[in-house]
Amino acid sequence: MKKFLTSAMVAIVSVAMVLGLAACSGDEYKAVKISDIENESYGFAISNSAPNKEAVLAAMNEVIQELGQEKITNHLTYHAMKEQGEGANATPGFEVPTSFTATNGILSVYTNAAFPPYEYTVGTNQYEGLDMDIMKLVAQKLGMGYEVIDVEFNTLAASVGTITSGKTKVIAAGMTITEERKTSENLVFSDPYIQTIQYIVCAADKNYTKLSDLAGLRIGVQLGTTGDFLVTAAIQGTDNEDGTHVTGALEGTGASVTQFKTAALAFQAVKSGKADVVVIDEHPANSLVANQ
Repeated sequence: MKKFLTSAMVAIVSVAMVLGLAACSGDEYKAVKISDIENESYGFAISNSAPNKEAVLAAMNEVIQELGQEKITNHLTYHAMKEQGEGANATPGFEVPTSFTATNGILSVYTNAAFPPYEYTVGTNQYEGLDMDIMKLVAQKLGMGYEVIDVEFNTLAASVGTITSGKTKVIAAGMTITEERKTSENLVFSDPYIQTIQYIVCAADKNYTKLSDLAGLRIGVQLGTTGDFLVTAAIQGTDNEDGTHVTGALEGTGASVTQFKTAALAFQAVKSGKADVVVIDEHPANSLVANQ
C-alpha cells in the first residue's frame, strides 16, 4: 500500500501540470495549493451493512490494482481536458466498457456530478469522469448492470445506507477516506486510488498560500467536503474528548464560512463579490479556474 501511495504522489504531477497550465491561463482568478496541510486519499465506498460488500470491495480493489496509478492518472488528465473542451487532443488512460450484462443485479453508483474531472455531466443526463469510468469496470467485473444516481454530496452516505432489491449501492464521488466517515457514516472504503490536496481559488492578484492567510475572509466551500470540514475546524477550533480546546488557524480572526451545494456555486459567489475565496480539492479547483 505504501508503494502504491508513493507512486500516486509521483504520477499525480502530470495531472497537476496539465491543470496548472489551465489555471495559469485565467486572467482574474487562480488556484493555489494550501502549503501547510497534508495530502488526502480518495476511495470508493459502500455501506458497512451491505450484504455483498466483500465481493464489491474485492472487485473495486482488483480494478484499482489492475489499472495501476499511471493509467488512472492519465485517465484523470483525459477527463480534465475533455471537461475543458480539449477532448479531441486527449487520449484515455484505459478502455471503458459501453455495455453491461446484468446477470447479478445493478450497480447503482451514487455521486455528486459537480466535481470535475472526477464526475461531471455532459448534456442532460450523461455522466462522465474518472470515477464513473472506473465504476463501469467494476460493474463489468461483477457481472452487473450500471446506473448513476446524482445526489447532493452531504447525502451520499445516507443514500447508500438503505438496501434495494436487485441493486448494490456504492459511492464514487471523489470522497476522502477518513476514520470519521468509516464510523459515523457507517462506510467501508476501497483501497485508495488517487491522492489530492486542498486548494484556494482566489483573485489572481492575491498571495494566499496557507490556511492562516485567509484570516478575516469570507470563505466558500462545498457542503460536506474536506474543504468544508477543514475551514469549519479552522474557524471554530476543535474540542478534544478530555475537554481541552485546540485553537483553529482562523479562530477569532473574523473569517467566516458559507456552505454551497456545489463548488461551482461557491465560485460564483466569489465572482459576484459575495465571498472572497473558495477552498476545494485540487482538480475541481483547477477546473473552476480553467472554465472561468
